[in-house]
Amino acid sequence: YERVSLGGYYRLLAYKILGPMGVGPTLYMDTDVVILSNLNDLMKSMDDSKVFQGSPGFFCSGFTIVNMRRFHEFWEKVDQIEKDPMPVADQDIMLEVKNHFPDTFGPLPMEWDRNLGNGWRRTPHRLMEKKQAAAGMLHFQGGTGRNPNQNYFTKGFTQYCQRTPKCRDNPARHDMFARSWGLADFYTRLSWKWAKYFGKSMIPSDQRGKELQLHSFTATPPPKQE
Repeated sequence: YERVSLGGYYRLLAYKILGPMGVGPTLYMDTDVVILSNLNDLMKSMDDSKVFQGSPGFFCSGFTIVNMRRFHEFWEKVDQIEKDPMPVADQDIMLEVKNHFPDTFGPLPMEWDRNLGNGWRRTPHRLMEKKQAAAGMLHFQGGTGRNPNQNYFTKGFTQYCQRTPKCRDNPARHDMFARSWGLADFYTRLSWKWAKYFGKSMIPSDQRGKELQLHSFTATPPPKQE
């Protein structure tokens, strides 16, 4: 299925590797998710009795907790769904399981459900109007990020206000956007040197902290078939 990357399907198959290692609930997030708060708050909501967890509204697989120890149950449920044809996109498969077997799914707090596509795409400024609209994360859900000439990290986030008239043509809403979704600019522009120092500064004085290992690679697209 060309619309979904290999990484998208990895979240459905990682349990084969991580489950036997004793790994339980694990956070999966897309590369266009910006974390604003300490993940300790999210960990309080992890439920080992659930197969997977995510948005309490319209489920988005780009920010979900997968229980690696129990995820084999997910595929057992898929086999029980009588639907022809069965969806092939990862998010659609997860939605089918969530809808047919609601006990397998657990909702996350709304602070961890700030997905741009869940009602905010045309009116992103309105997040500031919502009562108690705190945010632990901001998920931009692809958008222009798929175009290398309009990358959501290098061009900044004002583009998400500029592309909709309801936000673009109102200076007050510009400010509302800047104080909500626009905060992602700060975190994505941090250099690693600064980010490492900020992380180190949070280690209690009586502890040594833990080493963080970062692994990255440049993906090579497969050759085109003639």
